[in-house]
Amino acid sequence: VSKTRMGQTRYTKFMTLPYFLEAYCDKHLYREKGLAASTVQQYHGSIAKFYKGMESLGFVEKGIEVTEFINRELQEDIKLVEGVKNSLDPFNLYAKYLSPKDFDTLAGHVTKKSARLRKRDEFILRVAYETGCRGSEVVDPDNFSIRRIRSGLKRAEEEQKSEFLYAIKGKGKGSGKVRKISFPTALAKDIMRYVLTFRIPGDIAFGSIQNTSLSSSYPSKLYKECKDAIILNGNATTPNLDLWIRHLQTRTFHGLRHSYATDLANRLRALNESYELLRERMGHVSIDTTRIYINFEILLHGNPEQQNTAMVNPIPAFSEECHDEFTSEEA
Repeated sequence: VSKTRMGQTRYTKFMTLPYFLEAYCDKHLYREKGLAASTVQQYHGSIAKFYKGMESLGFVEKGIEVTEFINRELQEDIKLVEGVKNSLDPFNLYAKYLSPKDFDTLAGHVTKKSARLRKRDEFILRVAYETGCRGSEVVDPDNFSIRRIRSGLKRAEEEQKSEFLYAIKGKGKGSGKVRKISFPTALAKDIMRYVLTFRIPGDIAFGSIQNTSLSSSYPSKLYKECKDAIILNGNATTPNLDLWIRHLQTRTFHGLRHSYATDLANRLRALNESYELLRERMGHVSIDTTRIYINFEILLHGNPEQQNTAMVNPIPAFSEECHDEFTSEEA
């Protein structure tokens, strides 16, 4: 930036050096700093986006477009990273997973004006995120009744437990398959406080203002409203706003169930406990379906050695249950 003799501002366009980005990633990040190929790839994408932005503002003649790296070893390592990701995350759970910070962002953008309905909607989201329930299961009045939650909470408090087992009716032929979820005591207390504060009549925990049951599609509509509000009102202080924008079409209410399963898999691995508990909580018939979450958690939080171990025994074929769990998203 410089000034002309008339005092006008003049912008001098930067010259783009050939292969600058490849050379930076190759020499400085990969060879000198010894960063992992996956990290180098992230830097690569960030710098490319920066130059694209400079191009759109008119500061460079042409944004850098890179299709490959100079160093063949680095190229091979990055292909391996992509191969690991595809093997351990075949259903793109990365785009659907919400960290605790992401979930707080979601729950903080409930749009209802009524304090009662706003709190109800927050609980619909929380129950799915903290127990792994599907949206249709959360709003089923037979599953989450005030009487049953109160009874479970009373039992947990008497036994001084931080959670209690709670039976719900899920998907399946006939009246549905029954499974037991882990209900956090703190969540149950908050729900009972909500019931008392707003004097919720009847026995439906998450019902309409007329105390009737909500439609099975309501949770999906709620999630979309919150997601749209994040995009509309997000700013520089919104955590991971770029991920919300990038995965706008991919993130759905069903992702809360995916997030719960991933976090539970992480806890079980940290405690070196059996993944059978994860299968039971999710209601899976086959452990192969559960292993999709196990592998993704290792991809998300594990070290390269653990990722390689997970790749040794790939799931031979995706069953009908597996496709139903991961591709039949609640839109």
